Amino acid sequence: MVNGYAITKESMNCGDWEAVPTLAGKDPRLAEPKREAKALIVHQEHCQVCFDGGEIFLCGLCPRSYHKLCLPKEYQGKSKSIANALFCPQHYCIECGQNTSNVGGLMYRCRWCHRGSCEDCTDWTKTKLLGETLPEYEAAGFHALKQAWYIECASCIEEMAVNAPWAQFVQDTKEDYEEKYDKYIRSFDVPSDVSLTAPAHMNESTQDLAKETSKEPVENKVVTVDAKNVSSMHDTEPAFNQKKAIITQSAQYAERGSHSQVGPLPKKQKIDVIDLSSD
Repeated sequence: MVNGYAITKESMNCGDWEAVPTLAGKDPRLAEPKREAKALIVHQEHCQVCFDGGEIFLCGLCPRSYHKLCLPKEYQGKSKSIANALFCPQHYCIECGQNTSNVGGLMYRCRWCHRGSCEDCTDWTKTKLLGETLPEYEAAGFHALKQAWYIECASCIEEMAVNAPWAQFVQDTKEDYEEKYDKYIRSFDVPSDVSLTAPAHMNESTQDLAKETSKEPVENKVVTVDAKNVSSMHDTEPAFNQKKAIITQSAQYAERGSHSQVGPLPKKQKIDVIDLSSD
């Protein structure tokens, strides 16, 4: 009895508003998975409107940056601090003013200006589609988002057609972005001075076998491999007990080219394993 009410012993372990006892909060396997921390955004060092540096305000959702006076008036009041306190104009349609969520979850963002547009407000006859990400974004570690597709908007294309200096600036900037992106891609390449040597666990006898198999084939060459050395190449297999494997290579199928690594034998090679322990 609790406060004049008859209750079961199991209900004494109930949490607030639980009708029956549950494992929620008691079993860590039933806990909600921890969300991964949002990746750090590396912002561009120039204003997206005038492409000049200085004191710039950073967007909290993408790498875009802006001077406060370069922003449209309706966004200037939102930029109260420099770091990540602004949702930039590319997250809103410049025509209808709707945000990304209200226009179906996808906004078309211009590469060369601050404009963003929804599917209904985009002038498809004059707009150039670029892709789901940009080289400068990839080089900065900001990868594709399902909410964005990048374009060259109709206004920028028209401006480049009549403004030669602006068109040349865009071309030079594009080449600079491509150069940084190529450098970023090359950073993943294996250096040319890295030599591919035999693994450290391979002993001298096994390395000698690797050198022998890499040479030009000779007629019916017979190689005798000690069983202990074979087991060292395959640590997961049981050791051979006083056995020897005789590998007979046919001259017709033993050609292995210039490969220096020990790989699987060709399918047509004949492998005979003879148990010598009975002798």
